Amino acid sequence: VQSFIESRWLPLRQSSWRESTRVTNLYLLGLITARFGSVSLEEIDAVALQVYVDELATRRSKGLVHHIRIYLRSIFSEACEQDYLRKSPARLLRIPVNLRPVPKPFLSVEQVRSLLNAAQGADRVLLLVAFATACRPGELLALQWKHFNPTEQRLQIVQTLWDGTIRPYTKTTDQDSSKTLQQVFLPESVTAELCRYRTETAHNNDVDFIFAAKYGD
Repeated sequence: VQSFIESRWLPLRQSSWRESTRVTNLYLLGLITARFGSVSLEEIDAVALQVYVDELATRRSKGLVHHIRIYLRSIFSEACEQDYLRKSPARLLRIPVNLRPVPKPFLSVEQVRSLLNAAQGADRVLLLVAFATACRPGELLALQWKHFNPTEQRLQIVQTLWDGTIRPYTKTTDQDSSKTLQQVFLPESVTAELCRYRTETAHNNDVDFIFAAKYGD
């Protein structure tokens, strides 16, 4: 299985993966090859795959189990397409009913207020924007002042920061998507805080990052 994945399946798919996606996908594939890597495609049947997925469901998250199922179906479907197998043993692979819930901790209103009261300067403004927009850290830290439109009270998300590199924002949008999907509207109070902060920070040119580090980067 590992040989097929590396030589016949990966080359057809990995060219479309971004680096962050690649890291995650290789981790998931590693889980599959840890179990079936040394087994030939012909030796694997539907029962073995279902038992594997059922076992994963008892100790892994719901999202991971779903992704493993997707990859197993894709791998064995490709094996059929390339005439390595006559029929895919993963075609009827089912998701177990009792999946482990994914914990989603969140701050209470009082905790948010306490955090904002304790924060100062750029940290407080960053938190205000984060709470008001639900933007991810990589999106917030890539914002430049030219992306802030105080008149229309909005931010334009056109790039993101990942692993120390600025890259175009394409995770949930592409060239054919409406540009309105990249607009984040702000409450009046947060817009006012951003305007005030711009008058106080030394890094306030259009090309400067809104939440710049000490030396402006």
